Amino acid sequence: MKQILLLSAFIFLLFVVTTMAQPVKKHGNLSVKGTRLTDQHGNITVLNGVSYGWHNWWPRFYNKESVKWLATDWKCTAVRAAMGIDPKSGYIDKPDWSKEKM
Repeated sequence: MKQILLLSAFIFLLFVVTTMAQPVKKHGNLSVKGTRLTDQHGNITVLNGVSYGWHNWWPRFYNKESVKWLATDWKCTAVRAAMGIDPKSGYIDKPDWSKEKM
C-alpha cells in the first residue's frame, strides 16, 4: 500500500511538472513551514485545485484535456490524481491500466 501511495505521488508530481509547469516557474520549490505552504523564497502561497475521484471510478477524466480545462476555466494550479486499489478495475485487478491512467 505504501509503495502504491508513493508511486501515485511521484506520478502526480511528474504530471504536474510536465503539463502544468507555470506554478512551478512562479513559485519554485515548495515547502511547508508550520501550517503554511511557502515558495522557494519563504513567501506564503496557495495552490488552487481539485481532486479527481479514484481512477477506476472516473477514468474518463484522467486525460490532458480535462486538466487543461481545469487550469483554463477553473484556474486550478494543482490537480490530485487518486489511484484506486479496489473494487473492480482498481490497481489490484489492473495494475498496468491503473499506472497508465496516472
